[in-house]
Amino acid sequence: MTTFFEKGGMVTLFAFDGKTDLPQGRGWWSNVYWEVKHDANGKVVVMVAQKEKAISAATRAFEEARRS
Repeated sequence: MTTFFEKGGMVTLFAFDGKTDLPQGRGWWSNVYWEVKHDANGKVVVMVAQKEKAISAATRAFEEARRS
């Protein structure tokens, strides 16, 4: 899914239903920022964006959704 955060920019999200071997983390590679997040059930979301502030906005939204 690709979404737009008004205070960040465009982010593409990849969600995996099953467990994967992707460790949590974040970084920058080939002009793209990325972050891997795990939820409490072990499901994985990978966020990819061209702007670091877009990843930060998506991470905040992810954390808010987890708390709800």
